[in-house]
Amino acid sequence: MKFLLNFLSLLCISTISLAQADSTKTLQEVTVRGFETRQTALKTPASVSRISAEDIDRHTLSDPLPVFNAQAGIRMEERSPGSYRLTLRGSSLRSPFGVRNVKVYWNGIPMSDANGTTYFNAVDFNTLGSVEVLKGPAGSIFGAGYGGVVQLSTPTAAPGHEVSAGFQGGSYASLAGNLRYQLGSRRVNLLVALSDRGSDGYRDNAAMRGYRQTLSGSVFLGHSHSLTLSYTGGHMNYRTPGGLTRTQMEANRRASRPATPTLPSARDQQAGIYQDYTLLGLTHGWQIAPKTSFTTTLFASRYNLANPFITNYEERHEKTTGYRLLGRTVYGKVILYAGSEGIFTSSDFYVTKNNLGEKGDFLYDTDLLSRQLTHFVQAQISLPGQVEITGGLSYNTQFYRNETREAGGEVLLVKEAPGLPWSPRIAVLKSLNEKAGLFYTFSNGYSPPTAQEMTANFENGQNLRLRAERGVSHEIGWKSQWTGAFRTEIAAYHQVVRNALVRQVKDDGSEYFQNTGKVIQKGLEISNRLTLENRERFIRATDLLLNLTLNDFRFGSYLNEGLDLEGKRLPGAPKASVAFSGRWVQKQGIYLTADLNYISAMFLNNLNTFSTDSYTTTRVRMGWKFPAGRKILLNLYAGADNLLNEKYSLGFDFNAIGNRFYNPAPLRNYHGGVGITYKFR
Repeated sequence: MKFLLNFLSLLCISTISLAQADSTKTLQEVTVRGFETRQTALKTPASVSRISAEDIDRHTLSDPLPVFNAQAGIRMEERSPGSYRLTLRGSSLRSPFGVRNVKVYWNGIPMSDANGTTYFNAVDFNTLGSVEVLKGPAGSIFGAGYGGVVQLSTPTAAPGHEVSAGFQGGSYASLAGNLRYQLGSRRVNLLVALSDRGSDGYRDNAAMRGYRQTLSGSVFLGHSHSLTLSYTGGHMNYRTPGGLTRTQMEANRRASRPATPTLPSARDQQAGIYQDYTLLGLTHGWQIAPKTSFTTTLFASRYNLANPFITNYEERHEKTTGYRLLGRTVYGKVILYAGSEGIFTSSDFYVTKNNLGEKGDFLYDTDLLSRQLTHFVQAQISLPGQVEITGGLSYNTQFYRNETREAGGEVLLVKEAPGLPWSPRIAVLKSLNEKAGLFYTFSNGYSPPTAQEMTANFENGQNLRLRAERGVSHEIGWKSQWTGAFRTEIAAYHQVVRNALVRQVKDDGSEYFQNTGKVIQKGLEISNRLTLENRERFIRATDLLLNLTLNDFRFGSYLNEGLDLEGKRLPGAPKASVAFSGRWVQKQGIYLTADLNYISAMFLNNLNTFSTDSYTTTRVRMGWKFPAGRKILLNLYAGADNLLNEKYSLGFDFNAIGNRFYNPAPLRNYHGGVGITYKFR
C-alpha cells in the first residue's frame, strides 16, 4: 500500500537523522498523570499520548485540529467553524457535535457533565500547557467513557512576571487575538488570559465569533498544603451551514444546505449555535505525610445554549456541580489509591418551532436530572524481575429522571439507571531494560446515553429507554526510548462494545439514536517521536512525529430496520491514517513547522453503500522568534492551510437521509500573525 510505503520511508529518514545526532543534547523523560500514578510514559502500562506546550504553541491562535490529529488513535473534526468533534479509538457515530464516550478534565476538574456530554469548544487551547490522552476504557478510576480520558492542563509559570499578546489574521475575514499574564514564584503560580476569535467562514451561513476568559491560580501554603482556583468562561456563537449531497458539493462547495419542497434552507432558518458557559473549580492538595497525600476538588459549571435548527428552535439551560476525591499512600513496594467522584447535572430543554430564526409555537419542555457517581480503589505492586502490576476497580451508578411536557398537556416521566456498576482494570508492565518495556492491559468501561440523545428520541417518537454502551478491551504494547531523543510506542487492541449507540438521521435532518447488538473494534497504533537539540548547529532544534493508525471496526450483530448488518464496517472509522508533524528551528530563531495527515476512505452509512475518497490535509507555518532588547521577544509568522488544495470534507453527517453527508472544507487558505512577550523577573 502506497501510504504504508511512505510511512516506512519517513521512518527511515527519521532514523538516519538520529544516527547523525552524536553531539545532540537529549531531553528528559516527561512524567504523565496516567491512571493517577504520575510516572514516566515508559513506565505507564497504557497507551498515552502527551501533547506539550511546544506542540500547542506551533498552532497558536489557530484551530487545534493538527495538534490532536498528529497523535495515533485520535481524530478531531470541525464540521462548522468552532464546533469540534473528538473521538478516541472509535467512530463519530454518536457525535453530531461535542464529545461522546470520552471523559475530559481541565486542571483535574471534570468538564464532562452527568449527561455524558463535553462541550469541547469551551476550552481556550491557547492557554494550555499540556494535553494528556489515555486511550481505551478507563472506567476503573475515571468512571463513564470507554473511549478514553483527556486531561487538559494550564501551564506552570516560570519564575517572575510575563505578559504576552498575539494577533492573527487570515482568509475569510478570520481574526484572532489573545492577551496573557503569568506569575511564578515559590508560593504563587498565576495565569490570567483573554482571547477572541472570529471568521466569516468558508461556506454560506458559517460565520463564527467567540471570546474566552481563563484564570488559574495556585497558592502553596508551606510544604503540606496547596490551593488552586481554576475558572474559564466565555461566549461562542457559530452558524451551521448543514450537510450537502455529493452533487450539491461538486456544484458549489461554499453553499449551505438548500431548501427542499418541504423544508426551508439553513440560511432561511438562521441555523446556528449560541452558547454561554462558566466553569469554576477549587482544588486542595494535602501532603499528610511523606508517603501519603489527599486531594479534594469541588466544582460548578453553567451552560446556556440556543439552537435554531431546520425543524425547531431549542433553548438549553444546564447547571452542574460535583467533586473528586483522591487519596494515595505507599507501603513498601505497594502504592494504594482510593477515591470518589460525583457529578450532578440539572438540565432544562425548551423546544419550539423555528420561524426563520425566531421562536415559534411551543412543542415540548424537558426537565432532566442526572447523577453520576464513581467510587474506586487501585493498587500498584512492584515485583521481582522488573514487573509492575496495577489493578483497579470502580463501582459506578448513573441515574436519570426525565420529565417531558408536550404542547397538548401530556406529561411523560421516565426514570432510568443505565450505568455499568463494576469497571475493573488489570495492567502488567515488564521492563526489558531502562529504555524498553512490554505491557498488557485488560479494561472495562461504559458510556451512558446522553440527555441530548434521549431528548432527540422523544422528539422523534423513538425509544427513550436507551441502554449504556459497554466496552471490554484487551491491549498489548511495546514502548522504547532508543536514546534520550527517539521514542517509539506500538499498541494493538481488541475491543468489543455491546449496546453501541448509533446515530440515525431523518429526512428533515433531525436525529435519533438506537442501541446496536455488538461492535467489534480492532486496531494497531505506531507512534514515533524524534527530538533533537544542539544550539551550536545551524538547525539547533528538530522535532518530528510520525504516527500510523490502522482500524478494523465492524458491526458484530445488528439488525437495523430488518437488515442484518453483521460484518459491515462502522461508518466514520477510516481503515488507515498516517500523521507527520515536523518543527525545525534555526540558530537565529527562524522556524518552520509542517503537518501532514493522510486519511483513507471510510464508509458514510451503516449499509456501506456510500464512502469517502481518501484525502490528505496539510498545514505549514514559517516564522521568526527573536529578541528585541533584553526583555522582549517577538514572533512574526505566516502560514497556509490545505497547501495541496485538497477537496475534502471537514466532517461528515453519517447515515444522513438524502445522502447529505458532506461538510466541505476550505481550499488553500492563508494566515499571518505577530506575537510579543515581555518578561520582567
